[in-house]
Amino acid sequence: MTADGKPVRSGRPDAVSREIGSEFEWIDPSLLDGKGDQLPWDENGVTYLQSGRQVMHAVAQLLWNRGYRDVLLPGFLCESMLEPFQSLPWQLHYVRYDRSLRPIVASMEELLHGRQSTTVVLAANYFGNQWADDFCRSLEEARADGAFVFEDATHSSFSAPHSVANTSFASLRKTLPVPDGAYVCGELTAQVRALAKPPVPHRRHIIMKQKRRLVDLGESSQSLLHDFRSANARLESRLEPHLASPESLDVMRRLDFAEMSARREQNDRVLRSEIEAYGGLEIVAPGLGVIPSHLVVRASNARRVQAALAAKQIYAPIHWPRPRNMTWAEWPEDLISLPIDHRYTESDMRRVASELRRVQK
Repeated sequence: MTADGKPVRSGRPDAVSREIGSEFEWIDPSLLDGKGDQLPWDENGVTYLQSGRQVMHAVAQLLWNRGYRDVLLPGFLCESMLEPFQSLPWQLHYVRYDRSLRPIVASMEELLHGRQSTTVVLAANYFGNQWADDFCRSLEEARADGAFVFEDATHSSFSAPHSVANTSFASLRKTLPVPDGAYVCGELTAQVRALAKPPVPHRRHIIMKQKRRLVDLGESSQSLLHDFRSANARLESRLEPHLASPESLDVMRRLDFAEMSARREQNDRVLRSEIEAYGGLEIVAPGLGVIPSHLVVRASNARRVQAALAAKQIYAPIHWPRPRNMTWAEWPEDLISLPIDHRYTESDMRRVASELRRVQK
């Protein structure tokens, strides 16, 4: 039995040596219960495309055609959030975020002043962070004045989309063990679906199954890293909308979503408690009571910490490299995102904490 009372799955390597983090392998059969749990975003009219980039490009084009010309972007974002609005002559404006990665309402309201009817607000929930009440009120007021609220829920796919958003989407392969897939729901769903072509075959599900075999044997999956990168690049290069693959839809229909959510919450609590107990690292977001994508901390030398963890087969991403066209902006260089997903147990989280302590000494 694990520390949280669950049986240890057979065929898995010892917890002190196995990989933690990196690309998802094919899902453990124990998490495919076949009951088809209600998914948080699964409402009437939801559509699944192959990637979040495809959703964003389709929505950006549809909104441009409606006469929107300004877009408010988060002041901290990945390159893929910028690209759809750089393919047309959008006027880009950036909302500042505080140290806890929460949007500064005054910054957004200043940028919106006088241009609500032509503005799209792209609002993100970093790492599962919940929007504050004053931010939601400000979005509601902007929407009432003609602004279009477009929610990027990629980091909060374990929670329902915000009702204040006109349209919401999430790239699901960032938080779920699916080879592709992004949902879109809300006002523009039907228009996006009308643009979508049939799924384009790709190799991610094959590579994920290869990793599943390696993981179950207790072997390193780093030999597949090039294959993953190549398959990811090919998928992300397709900007024309295509429907999600049947492999991804089949997994989502059978997910034991409640169990996956519970494991994330438990892993977050354990790792958070371990880090808080020894100090030395600032936990950024989100707080307890939400289901996070990662546990994010500030480290004085994030790249060194990342490399030291990788040497112990713990793979923690850094969100995000600075986009090429944002050289003027303040940019956090000290964030590191610790994996807490459904693949891991309490003992795995204590191992991550132990390695962090060692690195910080």
